[in-house]
Amino acid sequence: MVSKVEQVFDQILALVASGMTIRDALKSRPEFPPNPTFKSFAYGGDPQRRVRLEAAKAAGKVAAAGRYKSRSFTVENYCRSLDIIFTSDPAVRLEDLDYENGPPYHTLRYRAVRDAAFASRLNTAMKDRKWGGRARTYSDAQVDQAINIIRTEGHARYRESHAQRGLPHYCQILRRAEGDPALLRRYQNAVRAWVDTSGELHRTSLLANHIYRSIDDAVPRGIERADREDVISDLFEQVISGRIPIDNVASFASEFVRRHDRMFSRHRNRSLDEPVFNGSRIDSVSADSPEVWGY
Repeated sequence: MVSKVEQVFDQILALVASGMTIRDALKSRPEFPPNPTFKSFAYGGDPQRRVRLEAAKAAGKVAAAGRYKSRSFTVENYCRSLDIIFTSDPAVRLEDLDYENGPPYHTLRYRAVRDAAFASRLNTAMKDRKWGGRARTYSDAQVDQAINIIRTEGHARYRESHAQRGLPHYCQILRRAEGDPALLRRYQNAVRAWVDTSGELHRTSLLANHIYRSIDDAVPRGIERADREDVISDLFEQVISGRIPIDNVASFASEFVRRHDRMFSRHRNRSLDEPVFNGSRIDSVSADSPEVWGY
């Protein structure tokens, strides 16, 4: 009885002789056996199978060598690849950079092993890369656009989208700002401007929701903002859970304010060792002692 491996053995050897690895050849067709089964058949039993396999592997190496000739790169190609590393985004792996048909990262590393001077240049490019280079490949207009986006959309949003927009990484802006104090101030002001307005922008987006807007209209505005937001959140949860109809939220607003005040008011639940008022050395316990007040 002929085994299933023997039926396809010649086909597998032909693929190996063409330059494919044994693993790739076995994966090329679903009817081929897995690698352990093939190896067991080739190296066990008839010694001629092993001889034929080794001959196919030798022919495959010759075929692959003729097909994949090593590329030669000029000095300008190597300089360009170093410059790409130097100005690249630190978030991208060096192996995944687009070297624009120049020597890729593994070729640069191979040359660095044989050339100490080149190894020093490569290490310098990689070391400075942590700042994203000096943004030499970006114009002043692109840097201005980046700062405006940070000001209007926020730092986090910009970090996520700068590559798709074709704009510099924020580290590149900082590196460029090392010799430009005015640029550094513009960048810092843009970051602060977003932080200062982000709370109000968030509130504006919430007001677009009719439930939040109705509750916001019902809650009194004379209380502190943080307390008011807590009350609004409590009411919003009750409405969306179906416990309070949205049409009756105004009648519940005052009760929720009183409930919040009973739980969190700064005039209640004071610590016994807390000063009776700001700047006082007298705590709440001592304040009940007549000796403190001189009588």
